[in-house]
Formats: sequence, C-alpha cells, structure tokens
Amino acid sequence: MSAYTTIKTRIASAEHLKRTLLDMGFGEVELHETKQPLTGWRNDAREQSAEIIIRREHVGPTSNDIGFARDEEGCFVALVSEFDRARYNEAWLQSVVQGYAYHVIQDKLAEQDFSVVEQTTDADRTIRITLRRMT
Repeated sequence: MSAYTTIKTRIASAEHLKRTLLDMGFGEVELHETKQPLTGWRNDAREQSAEIIIRREHVGPTSNDIGFARDEEGCFVALVSEFDRARYNEAWLQSVVQGYAYHVIQDKLAEQDFSVVEQTTDADRTIRITLRRMT
C-alpha cells in the first residue's frame, strides 16, 4: 500500500480547480461538498479523504485516487500517493496551478468587461493574452 504525500497549494476555488483538471485531460473529476474517502489501486478505501477526487481509473491502470482536500485556511492540499508521485510531481502541480490561475483570470476579466482578442502559448508555456475592454 502506497502512502499519500500532502502538497500544500494556494488554490481556493473548487470550481476553477475542477475545470483545470478536466482541461488537463482527466476524464472525470468529482466535486463533493464534504470530504469523501480516496481509493487505492486494489480498490481499498484509504484513510485520506478529499472534496475533489480524480478516481484511479482516470489516473492510470495501477494508480491510486488523487485528491484535493480543503485545509483550515480554505486552500486545497493535493493528496498524491508515493507510487503516483513519479508522474504527478511538483512540475505537474505547477501546471495545475498555472491552469487554475488562467481560469481565475479569465473569469475576473469577464467580470470587468474585458474580452480576449488573441491568445498564444510560448514554447516555455507562457500564456500571452491580448485584451479589449468593452465600454
């Protein structure tokens, strides 16, 4: 049984996080009001629980669930098993954070009547957005 590692983030919006994970290609992402148990690769219930869960069948054939649980400060911590950390590591989590920031920014800009005129992504994954404000 693979132990889980807890990785702190500054992600606070469950809906933006779910959209990011779906964008990253996970077939299904569960969003719960209360924490639900994670499942191990043998289909065994784990002691860890989370409000946002990517079930193991969407992670990899011999993987465990990946979870995001809200901490006492209102931010999410990532729960990734030691087995899955080879693939879902700090670089992957940085991609999650970048995607999350993108979705938050898009919604904030729309609230302020900005529209996207052009968007490009550089080789280093820098996203450049040209905006127009509608008055």
